[in-house]
Amino acid sequence: MSPRRAAVRPIAALILLLALFAAPARAEDLTPDQARAIALQASLRGDFRLAYDLARVLLERDPNDVPALLALARAAPALGRADQGIRAAARAFRHAPNRLQRFNAAFLRAGAENVAEHPLRSQFWLRRAASLAETERQEAAVAKSFRRVRAQSPMQLSLTFGVRPTSNANGGSSADAISYGGLVFGLPGESRALAGVEYSAGVRLRYLLDGDARHATRLTTSLYGRTYTLTREAQDLAPDAKGSDYAYTQFQLGLSHDRRVGRDGGLSIGLVGARTHYGGAPLMNSLAFSLDYFKPVSPVAKLKLTFGVERQWRLDQTLRSADIYTLGLGATRKFEAGGVLHGELTLAHTDSAAASIANDGVTLRLDYDFAKPVMGVQFGLNAAVGGRRFPTSVFTAGARLDHEYSLGVSAVLTEIQYFGFSPRFDVLLNRTESNDDLYDRNDLGLRVGLQSSF
Repeated sequence: MSPRRAAVRPIAALILLLALFAAPARAEDLTPDQARAIALQASLRGDFRLAYDLARVLLERDPNDVPALLALARAAPALGRADQGIRAAARAFRHAPNRLQRFNAAFLRAGAENVAEHPLRSQFWLRRAASLAETERQEAAVAKSFRRVRAQSPMQLSLTFGVRPTSNANGGSSADAISYGGLVFGLPGESRALAGVEYSAGVRLRYLLDGDARHATRLTTSLYGRTYTLTREAQDLAPDAKGSDYAYTQFQLGLSHDRRVGRDGGLSIGLVGARTHYGGAPLMNSLAFSLDYFKPVSPVAKLKLTFGVERQWRLDQTLRSADIYTLGLGATRKFEAGGVLHGELTLAHTDSAAASIANDGVTLRLDYDFAKPVMGVQFGLNAAVGGRRFPTSVFTAGARLDHEYSLGVSAVLTEIQYFGFSPRFDVLLNRTESNDDLYDRNDLGLRVGLQSSF
């Protein structure tokens, strides 16, 4: 910065001070509005010292001068005074008389919090700004800043929650009776599909322990839970059953390492321990290892290989403990119109002393995300088909064979946003056809939740 510009700053501040506290005698004397305009232009062109000095003079005249507070909130963090910028933005937000100034205050508060190395607070205030945005330009600025803050932050927090009416809250059979040895047995209500409403919520925290452009090591912890309320018809069918009997909670703690391989390949290694409860009682402890490798095969396509091993220690019945091995091959293709298709084939083998647990399975899954919203709705499709073979079965001679199908449609209302979240609706259909009627399953549900716009 030139000595001449540095010398102008105190002179400008002095002129402003005289103009503010002395009665103006000439037309060329600075008014508060003129001073605010100078401070704003100085901050926008990067002359933060001048903007800071002018804002301070204005605030001595009126501590609640919102334009001056905004200028100070922009300039102070650039001068290494992030805390002062945070206080100025907070005061501006409280006293802002209109939506635009509240947007600017929230946006500048987010920037100051980021400079102060408070990434989660910064993301919160960017969501506040998103809820106040009135133009596409404002929305784009918030989204760009949010992605930058999230990418720079060593800590990432994500939340999920939803409500889903379901025709099968308990994973019960769609049959009302089974046959064995020529005899027909009616199923008790608790073993049949019970309709209800599912409520789910989850929180996930990831922290970067070490990393650079070619590798990253992260610690991850998460908590997920869901519970149900049963319909009146379900309660009539199973009078002793409660929705909380089918509540599920899981806590996870994991460590992962991602590393670039070659010029454009990637390798990911993960180890995750978990504790699971079902119906309010401990169900299992588990430890899972995963190894994933991906490699672009063209500018618009990439392949992914996955391998996993999981050990489950059952706490309800030791006999049902299991070792699970999985191997998968996936491919992702981006089309010229912008849509993305992902397909994955997974093989699984489960070792267990329990006949109802040990099995071999295969699943093919397809997902397609449309490129652009249609009339303000972003659509996605997913479908899966698979099968599992259990060597023995209680109610059939020989092996038990399950054929599994699923179909889903998602719709995000992108034109409706609050705090950077949009409503999301998922229609889900799951069906299992088995040669053992006890394991026939049907589940149709509509999930209502929120999805981050960033």
